[in-house]
Amino acid sequence: MLFRILIPILLLSGIQISKTHAQTVFEEGTLIYRVDTIRSLQRHPSAFIGAQFKLYKKGDLIRIESTRVNQYRPATKEVSTQIRNKKGVYITGESKFISAPPVAMFMSYDEERINKSKAASQGLVKSYTSRKTGSRSTILSMPVEEVIIMSSDKSQPLEAQVTKALDVPVKQFFEHLQGVEGTPLQFTESQYGWLVRYTLESVTSQPLPDELFQIDPKLKIMTMEQMLKELRDFK
Repeated sequence: MLFRILIPILLLSGIQISKTHAQTVFEEGTLIYRVDTIRSLQRHPSAFIGAQFKLYKKGDLIRIESTRVNQYRPATKEVSTQIRNKKGVYITGESKFISAPPVAMFMSYDEERINKSKAASQGLVKSYTSRKTGSRSTILSMPVEEVIIMSSDKSQPLEAQVTKALDVPVKQFFEHLQGVEGTPLQFTESQYGWLVRYTLESVTSQPLPDELFQIDPKLKIMTMEQMLKELRDFK
């Protein structure tokens, strides 16, 4: 249901390319990552697996859409959306086969900073270290360098192929990438009991409508406190 889509985000609440490959800020357009499942990390991982991660950017405005599908029923899809605009952060989700009232969670950037600080002080946020392996290659004609990422609990090592040829805030949506320099074009993540790999498939520089970064007026807006109360009442 809707709340299942929002829970992971609640817990975290995370162009033009020059010929010389100098870092270039991506001002407006769309990045699309394919998500592939590598293997299970648990005996009973989630039935849902990642399929696609899409990032829209227009100046300081950001919208991400994360799509997951049920591996046993591929037609069953869940999409979680996060919009970051001048007012703050809006988070919502939808499922093709689950009927739920249209709801969006909102928090200001001050509230987001406070929540992250509280989570860190309570030991709910992992710390990560990264090291470069020296391995280099290219993805979509951009040079990348391999980085290995380890968490403080010594769990599954993760990896990333990072470029300095492109400046897009992809890593702010992934806790384990936030200490990595550059923009990850390919990376692994532990997700719902699975080890998955994100791979950048396309970078499109194009004008985007302002409406894409505004919350649907049909949605009921709730604070995090109200959303958590809904979750507790549902249980």
